[in-house]
Amino acid sequence: MNKSEYFTLGRTGLRVSRLALSAMSFGTDGAAAPTKTVHGRSSTAIRNPGNVVDSADLYTNGVSE
Repeated sequence: MNKSEYFTLGRTGLRVSRLALSAMSFGTDGAAAPTKTVHGRSSTAIRNPGNVVDSADLYTNGVSE
């Protein structure tokens, strides 16, 4: 991703990448992805420039946090 692929989030002035890593299925509860899948997705996100991780304490009963 190059510099032109970051966008301003609303009127906040915060520059964010177009792609985000969603952690909604990370964890061990509910509809969680297997650990191997989670590690693969995380590794891919780390190798690629980006600055957004979507996570919340209610995803997989808080385990994804």
